[in-house]
Amino acid sequence: MAFIKRILMKTKQAEKSKAEKKGKKTSSKKETTNSKTDSKKNNPKVTSSSTQTKNPSTNRGTSTAQKNKFKELGLKMPCWLKCDYSAFHAFKCVGHMTKEQLKEAGLSNHRQKLWRQSGLIKEVFKNQNDGTRIVAYEMTQKGYNVARSEMFMSGFYTPQPRALEHDIKLASDYLVRTPEERESWMTETELRNAFIAKVASGEFVKEPGKDYSSCDGAYVDSVSGELIFSEAIGRGYTTAMITAKENFAGAFGGTIRKY
Repeated sequence: MAFIKRILMKTKQAEKSKAEKKGKKTSSKKETTNSKTDSKKNNPKVTSSSTQTKNPSTNRGTSTAQKNKFKELGLKMPCWLKCDYSAFHAFKCVGHMTKEQLKEAGLSNHRQKLWRQSGLIKEVFKNQNDGTRIVAYEMTQKGYNVARSEMFMSGFYTPQPRALEHDIKLASDYLVRTPEERESWMTETELRNAFIAKVASGEFVKEPGKDYSSCDGAYVDSVSGELIFSEAIGRGYTTAMITAKENFAGAFGGTIRKY
């Protein structure tokens, strides 16, 4: 439990560090611009008519630099909102979501439309034997690139396009969690890396004859502080596969939720 919390803290610190570095660069540019502006204000010789007639109200909200950046990225929205971060984080953790789940993740119908027009997500589907069709959304390569560069995310869950129902079940479990629990969520990829590090450091020794398989995700319960592992059981899961998942959760002293 302590080990995985340390891994989680390191991941969050790395993401925060990247965000702060980017913020400092932006701040530095703003300071340079402000100093130039102050110099012009204090120098009576600089009295350009275009400067005098410029309406300051046009600079409110999204900066020109940010608008230009979004234009370069081909994004149809003027700025990022909190709901965008929430949706990116949800995709990072579960891979696929339905239209309704996207709403639960924070994206309104209008915002979903902007994401589609921006090329961040695409619709995917799977035909069922009973004639029905499962429809969901997944991030495009552009979406992943933006999540890395703009939201500083890493350790993405690997989507399963051939098992959409699995990812949708996982998304349902993720979305009923509290904001704190969602933020503490570790993906299957992050858990696997943490397990490898735990074994390599000698903190955990595999028992002979036991198999270990990473769970779909894990989060810290906001009430008890307990580490809960989440596993969406697919149709093809065998008893041995489920046991390997249980062994994996046990290696971290956590509890597994199977559904």
